Amino acid sequence: MSSPGPFRLLIVDDQQSIGSLCASLGERMGLLCFQAQSADEALERLDSHAPDVMLADLLLGDRSGLELLAEVKRRLPLTEVALMSANGTIASAVEAMRLGAYDFVV
Repeated sequence: MSSPGPFRLLIVDDQQSIGSLCASLGERMGLLCFQAQSADEALERLDSHAPDVMLADLLLGDRSGLELLAEVKRRLPLTEVALMSANGTIASAVEAMRLGAYDFVV
C-alpha cells in the first residue's frame, strides 16, 4: 500500500471513456487516481504508483481481469481489487472472489 495521504486508485479499462469517468468520480471523492488501458500497463504502474485500491474491467485486450487480479494480489497483497464487467457470470464472480477480489460489480 502507498504512504499516508490520499488513497491511490488505479483504474484499468481498455475503454478510455469508462476509465476517465471512474477517475473523475474518484477524484471528486478525494482519491488520487491513475489510469491504465491494459493489464500490462497496470502492472508497469504498480512499482511507481502502488495503489491502495484497483478497479479493473474483467475483459481487457491483453489479459483477463482475473489474471491481473492474481498478479496484483501476488505483488501487493494489501491492495484491494474490485473487478467490473458488463458481461459477468456467476463463475467469473466466484473465481474473482477465490483469487482475493474485494468485490465483483456487474
